[in-house]
Amino acid sequence: MTKIIDVAKQAGVAKSTVSNVLSGKKLVSDELKERVLKACKELDYVPNFYASSLSTGKHKSNIIAILLEKKEHMEDHNFYGELVISALSKASKKGYSILLLSNDNENDLINNLRFGKAPIDGAILLAPNIDDSRLSEIQNNSIECVIIGRPSKNIRYDYIDVDNYNLTREVTELLLNNYDKVYLLNADSKLTIVQDRKDGFFDVCNEKHIDPSDKYITDLEGTIEEGYKLGIEKAEKNVAFITCNSFLAAGLYKAINKKKLKVGEDVGVFALGKSQTDYIFTPKLSYAKQDYKLIGSKAVEMLINQIESKDVMHCVLIKSKLRIHSSIRKPNK
Repeated sequence: MTKIIDVAKQAGVAKSTVSNVLSGKKLVSDELKERVLKACKELDYVPNFYASSLSTGKHKSNIIAILLEKKEHMEDHNFYGELVISALSKASKKGYSILLLSNDNENDLINNLRFGKAPIDGAILLAPNIDDSRLSEIQNNSIECVIIGRPSKNIRYDYIDVDNYNLTREVTELLLNNYDKVYLLNADSKLTIVQDRKDGFFDVCNEKHIDPSDKYITDLEGTIEEGYKLGIEKAEKNVAFITCNSFLAAGLYKAINKKKLKVGEDVGVFALGKSQTDYIFTPKLSYAKQDYKLIGSKAVEMLINQIESKDVMHCVLIKSKLRIHSSIRKPNK
């Protein structure tokens, strides 16, 4: 990595002159400015936003970045508003500002995370993949980070997550006590949340001596159309479905009605996450509710503790609340 001293040698000036040009703290002649900037360009040196404080060693900007998913994924989930507003409120009370970065262009996002490119003290990253290039860049640049969602096992960062493993276990056990067969309709297998849901489902099935392999469907995009197609193929009496979102559930409802079956009474449907949609579920959909306000606030608190060296590495798991309605049979007492 090119350093200020390399730029100084290339330009034939003192290190302090380079610092003054980049920080604007002291007046520098136009001729020296031109030499320094030319050297920066030749060496592909990225001016550091913290250059003005290099002499004091104080690099704090009191800005936290939140790295969001791609825009089309965010539009499907109403919880982002709750999460971000809660994070903004907590950060403001602690004297920090929030910088929102989306993952629409991964190369641009990663470039912004490189040392000196963005004036941030730390980052909160959402929805990690098993092999996440964003996390690799964060590690390479020694950026303080808290992850919302479980990172892969080789990533050692604080994280806060919904307890997806035990949530899926609880729902699977509930449905297997009331239906003969249960399917899990899961999302992109690259996501760690998907792996946790799979593990919870498989463990319960294996404990009950049920082969889960033909009842587990993954790498779904989570659309109404997919739910409808799977419902036409799989829905029958005494079968239940666990879906990764409510769009799949909406498709299942359509298919179940098409097959002259009754949701809840004949075929159970439970969504692990409920999105804000215009679809009206009749009968009312059973789903898991997560406290995203708590998650956003706690993630900011954890990151600021890291930045200010007030806490050690740890993880926090948030328990979901089950909202049981008429889309499944009432649990046996």
